[in-house]
Amino acid sequence: MEEHLERLKEQLLAPLLSSVANAALARELRWVGTEAAALAWVTACPALVLPTLLEEKIRTALRRWERQQRLWRGDRSLSATNATLAPSVVQHRDSMRLAA
Repeated sequence: MEEHLERLKEQLLAPLLSSVANAALARELRWVGTEAAALAWVTACPALVLPTLLEEKIRTALRRWERQQRLWRGDRSLSATNATLAPSVVQHRDSMRLAA
């Protein structure tokens, strides 16, 4: 079951990670994936919980990343942050906002 959960985590993360050019952001998203898998593991149905939990954690991580980028640049506008993210990451983030 543990191997199955790890494969599922990798399958869920792969599309997002393939669109991330920033190595630090990719590391953060991998960490989020590992954290979500660990939390899902202690539930009754880890494979059912992981996709939703991972989506929630990715959404939180992207918001935190954007906020950090704005603070580091001293820029309060979101457009500067969007320029550092691949278009597919921005689209993924925005689609998760609509679903929330």
